[in-house]
This record gives sequence, structure tokens and C-alpha cells, in this order.
Amino acid sequence: MKILQRRFVLQKPLRLLFCAPVFIGLIFFCSVKLAVVEKPRQDYSGLDSFINAKMKQHRVPGLSMVILNDQETVYRREYGVKNAETAEPVDADTIFQAASFSKMLTAYAAMILVENGKLALDVPLSHYLKKPYLPDPDDANHITLRMILNHTSGLSNDSDGNDRQVYFTPGSQFSYSGAGFRYLQQVMEDVTGVPFAKFMKQTLFMPLAMDSSSFRFKEKLLPLMANGHEAGVAFPISPKAVNAAYSLLTTPTDMASFMKEVLRPTLLKPETVAGMLEPTVKWRENIYWGLGFGILKSPNEDFLWHWGNNYYYCNLLIAGKESKQGIIIMTNGNTGMRLAERLAIRVINRYFLKPDQGLNPGTFDFIQ
Repeated sequence: MKILQRRFVLQKPLRLLFCAPVFIGLIFFCSVKLAVVEKPRQDYSGLDSFINAKMKQHRVPGLSMVILNDQETVYRREYGVKNAETAEPVDADTIFQAASFSKMLTAYAAMILVENGKLALDVPLSHYLKKPYLPDPDDANHITLRMILNHTSGLSNDSDGNDRQVYFTPGSQFSYSGAGFRYLQQVMEDVTGVPFAKFMKQTLFMPLAMDSSSFRFKEKLLPLMANGHEAGVAFPISPKAVNAAYSLLTTPTDMASFMKEVLRPTLLKPETVAGMLEPTVKWRENIYWGLGFGILKSPNEDFLWHWGNNYYYCNLLIAGKESKQGIIIMTNGNTGMRLAERLAIRVINRYFLKPDQGLNPGTFDFIQ
């Protein structure tokens, strides 16, 4: 039997030789075009000398920061030490006390309960309690979730909740209140039937992969924690009870994950978050409060912001609502707030805004 062999003959081979340079040229052209349209990355290394000088001036031992551009972390940098005595350096895994950053996350989780129909913004919180929390039933029947989140409840800034007196008509004026968030913690525990720290882990930390964050003190995290300092002197790390107003332990990287969620919501409806970031009550010139967030109004755009101060730890974050550019700064010194707020404004003015649209360097002087 004769085996047939089929020969494949390329028709018009010269045409392929002619096309090859064209294909190569197209590939080269496309790569050049991609290189042209790619945005140049900002060089933030110029901040190093400023930060190092200010840390020395203010006797701040350690600082960690993250700069965001929408959903991208464009810069992360750590400076100094976790403990001035051991000289162990701050790194990306270093955990700080977040202080009042806690309130933003608590507010966000509370709004998840609102969307799930377990809380309402304008129903008295006393309706959700298993037993009375405030001594005066009349006060209790007037304070709502909205008033807690925009700090108009009339409760004091006693974050441990020992002072439960109401000092003015709820809803009538702004007065920053840690006691209000401690009250909200009790409400959230009664509504969910879950301890607050566990609820926050399930609701925010796990979905957002905030693996270094906890409202509950954990011994196993001690090696990662930064010591607090006063005038450059290290103090022992002391456990704090779970508290919605201030007990969050976290890193700037984890806070960046939370801020990315706020800027592009997935756990809440975008319209819900937009409502949280609307200024509802005025505090001082250009400074307002939304639901859980401070709002800074400027001619260029509105910024969401919050500070945290547990005395030995001073932190600040701020992000443009429209540009979605932001910075998170955490320090382990009692004098770190002045450094943090000056650094935040410097980054905004130098890297986010046009020269003629900059913010006043003293914008956050009032939080000293």
C-alpha cells in the first residue's frame, strides 16, 4: 500500500516576508503608546527630610504612614522606633493604638445594621436595649443613632461611659462625645447578641482582610505593638477594655483597606456612604461632621477626616471625597499630633492639589 504524503506549500512566501515588519512595527507602536499614556508615579521621597526633622523637633519616636490614590496604595513608609529604649524599628507590621479612628469603623458597622433593618437612624436607641443605659428615661427617649454619629447627643466625652448625664437638648448642637459611642456599643451588642469586638471582626475586619486589627487586646500581638511615649520616654503597653470609642489596635495598612472601602463601598450601598460623608452639623469654620466622619470643606473639594489621640498615640487621616487621594498617619508619641496634621496638609498641598488651591497649614491646629 502506497503511503500518501501531503506537502504543505506556503503560497506566496514573499508576502509573509513583507508583513512581518508590519506586525513588528505594530507591536512596537502599541508598546510606545502604552508607555506614553501611563501616568508617571509621584516621588514622595522628598518627605523624608521633613518627617525626620519634625520627629526630632517634636520628640516623636516612631511614625508610619500610607498614601492612597483611590484603590491603590502609592506610598508606604515607616520611620523611627517602636520603643525608644530597645530601638526596635517601626515596620509595616507595627500595630498602633488607633484611638478615635475607632469611631469611624463603629459608625460604618452601625450603618450596616441600619441597611440590614436592625437599627434605624432616627429611632431612639433606648428602644433597642435589653435594659436601660441612661439614668433619665426622657433623655433616653430622645437620643438617636444619627445624634451619636454626628456628635449632637448631649453626652460627654467620657469614652468609658461612666458619665451618662446629658448636658444639652439632644440634636441641638455639636459636642464631640466618646460617651455616645460607648452607649452605641451597648446598643449594637444588644441588637446583634454578639460581643462588640467579635462583631467588628466578622463585619469589617474579615471582609476587608484587616488581619492586624482588633478592638480586643491580645497578648500575642504584643511583639508587634509600638510602645507609647511621652516626651520621647517609652511607657509600658497596658491592655484596654473593648471600647467602640477608642480601643482599636491597627496598622496604617489596615486603615488603608478601610479607607478604600469608604471611597469605593462594597459592604454598604454607595448612597449610604455618600450620606455619611455629607456635612450635617457645623463645628467651626470649614469643619463639619457627617455620620461618623469629620468633613473639611475647601474651595477645591470636600475632605473626609478623623483624628485619634490616646495621649501616647496621635494619629490623623484625611482623603478627598472626589479625588479619592488620602493619607493615613500613625505615631507613638504624645506630641505626634502637631507633626501628623502638618504632614497631612503638606502632602495634600504638595501632591494632591494645584499650588493655588492649597489648604491652610493651620487647618487642624484646633485638635492640639
